[in-house]
Amino acid sequence: MPTLKSERDKALKAARERLERKAELIGDLGELVYQEKDQLAGLEKTRAAIGDAYDAAIDAGWTNAELKDMGFQRPRGHQRLKGAATNGHSPNGHLTTAPTPPVDNAPTNGHPPTDSPLVTAPQEYGG
Repeated sequence: MPTLKSERDKALKAARERLERKAELIGDLGELVYQEKDQLAGLEKTRAAIGDAYDAAIDAGWTNAELKDMGFQRPRGHQRLKGAATNGHSPNGHLTTAPTPPVDNAPTNGHPPTDSPLVTAPQEYGG
């Protein structure tokens, strides 16, 4: 015949088994939450690297519109630093400043270069 102690022990054993199963589920949940946080941190690093590469492409002369046409876009939340070069383009890729013509820094020794419109061929005068 069961005794008070044996019934108590049986009840405690059943409770501990249930608590153990519940505790295991919480442990699994904790591991998954940790994995999620770890992966989100890695994703943020990747998005920052993509944003930096996107900005480098803009600095190299690509427009936002051209990059978008190729399937690239700046990651959400990644903002170009204020004052960073925009290569004369607005965020939508439109030119915002007039292009600067290239400068020829070749020495001319005080004379215009021979291919300059200021240099004319000698004129012959009929006399």
